[in-house]
Amino acid sequence: MVFRRIEIIVFAAMGLLVAGCTFCPRSGGAQKMDVMLKRRIAASRTEIIAFSGECATPIDDTLKATLIATGITVETHSGSLFTARGTAPQIEQLVRLEVVVRLQGAHPVKALKQ
Repeated sequence: MVFRRIEIIVFAAMGLLVAGCTFCPRSGGAQKMDVMLKRRIAASRTEIIAFSGECATPIDDTLKATLIATGITVETHSGSLFTARGTAPQIEQLVRLEVVVRLQGAHPVKALKQ
């Protein structure tokens, strides 16, 4: 009888641990990134990756400083949208910010023929 109670408590605790890891910010951040950016991050940890992003609020000086504090370089911003560059670890830190809504990899642009 006592063994059965311990078994139930252990399984309940394991269930909470699994559920807790499912909802942690590390795993939720991946949902904010598009497939192209995820692939670039997986391919190289040191390469500088160009990307664009969107914040939940318009970007002011304070928010820009928060974004830059992750280590990325913000190149341009307008309203709540921005373009930036950073390494995989920097982007992973950026995506954990609650104010960041989504990130997507920069798409290469071909020059026009003249």
